[in-house]
Amino acid sequence: MSSQNKHIKTLSCPLCGTGRLLDVAAHVDMQRIVTYIPPHDKNAELFAKCPRCRKQIGYTVFAVPQYIRPIGLRTNPVTKL
Repeated sequence: MSSQNKHIKTLSCPLCGTGRLLDVAAHVDMQRIVTYIPPHDKNAELFAKCPRCRKQIGYTVFAVPQYIRPIGLRTNPVTKL
């Protein structure tokens, strides 16, 4: 692994598992990135096409990891760890 790649993680395609959708900085919590596969990609904010299977994959990057963010509440308080 080169010194340049130590600072990068790869988000793979959720459909084929081998296509490289995007590169993410190593310090980013991958739980913040939610992927959406067709036809459930209506909630996605960003899109990338998998170079391997050629499917369009939607994704959203949240400010708070999704395992901490309360779902279904009117306000979303942040839980401090």
